[in-house]
Amino acid sequence: MFQFITFLGKLLRGKDYFGDFLKTVIIGFICYITGLLVIILKIIAFDSKGIDGQGIAIIYYIILMPIVLIPIMGVYFFLLVVIRFFSKKIN
Repeated sequence: MFQFITFLGKLLRGKDYFGDFLKTVIIGFICYITGLLVIILKIIAFDSKGIDGQGIAIIYYIILMPIVLIPIMGVYFFLLVVIRFFSKKIN
């Protein structure tokens, strides 16, 4: 389990600050698109009446998800910057 966590740590860190930022944006975009696809597929698969009231859920997700996702991405990027800063000081 520790090796998997170490692998994820190396995978999710870029070579420099720009790489950290780019990976943060890519992970955020993937989370956003994945959530949108899950909502759309759920509506298509489980709702026989069509979009009807479910359109509100899609609009809610599209508008409000970035409000939640952007601060999370900011915290993740800040943590990567702090880790990079202190790892350079130690070595």
